[in-house]
Amino acid sequence: MKKLIINADDLGLSRSVNKGIIELFCKGVLTSSSLLVNMPGFDDAVSLIKSDRSLCVGVHINVVRGQPVSPVERVGSLCKGDSFRGSIPYLMALPYVYKQGLEEFATECRAQIEKALSKGVCITHLDSDKHIHIIRPFFKTLLKVAQEYGILKIRCINETPYLPSFLFNPSCFFNQQRYTALYLSYCSMENRKLLDAHNFHSPDHFFGVSATGHMTLEDYIRILSDLKEGTTEIMCHPGYVDDEWQNYPLNQDRINIKRQKELSVLLDPRIKESIQQHGISLMNYREL
Repeated sequence: MKKLIINADDLGLSRSVNKGIIELFCKGVLTSSSLLVNMPGFDDAVSLIKSDRSLCVGVHINVVRGQPVSPVERVGSLCKGDSFRGSIPYLMALPYVYKQGLEEFATECRAQIEKALSKGVCITHLDSDKHIHIIRPFFKTLLKVAQEYGILKIRCINETPYLPSFLFNPSCFFNQQRYTALYLSYCSMENRKLLDAHNFHSPDHFFGVSATGHMTLEDYIRILSDLKEGTTEIMCHPGYVDDEWQNYPLNQDRINIKRQKELSVLLDPRIKESIQQHGISLMNYREL
């Protein structure tokens, strides 16, 4: 049987992004979302979640941007000043050069989970901003933290190679995201063994990394028509982008200009038609 989770990352990023995600959930095919607890739209997101408990929500662990939930002195290796460093290469090297780095990562994961729980959020799953949790040492650490809270569903990246429409342009052939997807999928092969050994669950297949910010209607239709048996997660980044968020000092989001386009694509009735045509059952992380 073909089952599909369509998960919107970045709920809580801003009020305008929240608005788009909730609209897609109410009118479209969105089944799940991942919540940023340390960004300016968090409180607004919580109020929206409470108004409709049917939206399945996970925590989008974030050690890349914004300020930590933990006191800075407890997570100093992750920060520069009072904010996260924002450097992916630095984070990838951290567990190997600073032995306290993983403990500080665990501290911040707990703080972000606790903040969501304190607001009454029922957490169904965990994933992370920029997929930092997929890096093996961070994955092991997050697994231990997740066990403490009984959260037994964690995103893995198992992205079948395919060419999004924008990559048919030869100048885009060496797009970095394609190779990021391959690297994350390689890491997830080992991570999945840990999940299985500890009775965790994750979708069998995944799409959304290689075309982050570029997903078109054509891409979605192609993915849906080729969907494999089992459970697939499609990651998306829908939302509106208003002046308030565009001018926010810590806004360094490279896919801002693509959010409204992806929202409109997912609201297109042809997405639902394709899901029905191919006998795909929509589900959420709670049902995984």
